Amino acid sequence: MNFDKQIADKLKTKYDGLKPMYEEMLNYYKGITKIDTAYPYANFGENNKAKINYIKKFINEHVAYGVGVPIQYTHVNDIKDCITKIEKNIQIQKSSLDAVFMKNMLIFGKAFEIAYVYNNKDGKQELRFKVSSPFNSIAYSNEEGEVEMFLYFYYKELEDDLYIDCYCDDGLRHFKNDFDTQIGNVEEALLGVPVSVAQLDDDIYGTLFKDIKELVDALELVVSNWINNDSDFRDCYFKAKNLSIDADFIEKANKLKVFELPNDTADIDFMTKDVNPEYVHKLVEKIQDYIYQVSQSINSNENLQSNLSGVAILSRIINLRNKIGLEQKCLADAIKNRLRLLFKYLNSIDSTDYDYRDIMINFTMNVPQDDVSMAQIISQLGDKLSAETGLNQLSFIKNGRKEFEKKLAENKEIAENEAPPKLTYGDNLNGGDLNAN
Repeated sequence: MNFDKQIADKLKTKYDGLKPMYEEMLNYYKGITKIDTAYPYANFGENNKAKINYIKKFINEHVAYGVGVPIQYTHVNDIKDCITKIEKNIQIQKSSLDAVFMKNMLIFGKAFEIAYVYNNKDGKQELRFKVSSPFNSIAYSNEEGEVEMFLYFYYKELEDDLYIDCYCDDGLRHFKNDFDTQIGNVEEALLGVPVSVAQLDDDIYGTLFKDIKELVDALELVVSNWINNDSDFRDCYFKAKNLSIDADFIEKANKLKVFELPNDTADIDFMTKDVNPEYVHKLVEKIQDYIYQVSQSINSNENLQSNLSGVAILSRIINLRNKIGLEQKCLADAIKNRLRLLFKYLNSIDSTDYDYRDIMINFTMNVPQDDVSMAQIISQLGDKLSAETGLNQLSFIKNGRKEFEKKLAENKEIAENEAPPKLTYGDNLNGGDLNAN
């Protein structure tokens, strides 16, 4: 799609309407929740607020499990040069690229990755990638999910103007505040619209924010009330006898925390609500249990048997593994487009003919693995399984192909060092009898 101002205006209007929702989702990840804005304020005491950020905890766990181990790439025809190009491009990117990409997808339900050509300090061009989110960008996509127009919004430091980058098939345009004020010339669209989208199957409805937001609010409210009641006697009333109480008396008591009684017969005492601490404790535990159930997470702080096997641990987190596996597939769709853009760039500058459809994207979940059982399976399969595929199944092997190549080189070196010296023609002057004197 070429630039269309009418569509761009509608897209910006849609972005403005959705931004408050995405801002709230980001705030809950940061720990800014309903307790900060809607908690009843008392004009005495500390007004303590308990912050319990389960959303951030679970998202960070999913990211650590999902992409904590670097993604491996293999070629269906075992073209090593193609894989080498991918690995070299990975070295150009920030080490946290995949983690940031997945984290934003889990926070907002979708995330974007923008490819751009960068001139490094050596004067060489590189294809780099940066992550954006629905909080600062929006995409216009066709029925196949392909991005046809993309708007990226940002502010420059110490400036109040809103800058907009608009990506279309006919080039990249820069605007200030609206689409009437274009900055500079249109930049060439070497890669078309260079944007990849990682999106959960249910978009925002598949996020942890939608699943456990209300439960987190309830938990923070219960714990905050518990703390304040204990420290400020917030649920207590005073029982007064033989004295009159007016506004001045109450204000003075709140300020000084002292009651001045007018005579010997006057008395003030607490009239408290009897709350069983065990009831509050069980309520907190029940809400926490609901949070773990709904999010399909496990409480890693629970005391477990010290002799649990790897199989037992994996069985315990089976639901979590299934959920993260689906999230990895959503991320893989975006990485396929990343490879498409990378190969399009490499093919244009190196006259190669790489095809992203020939690349297999291999995730290794960063969870406890039963490597002993896996090694037995690999051994039993024997020559029915390639060495590279077998090595990739082991948790302590980061790159099966490289490990296999290292082993071949090591075997070659050992063979060369142990081989007997080769005889030349001059070494045998006795008619082939090596034992002749």
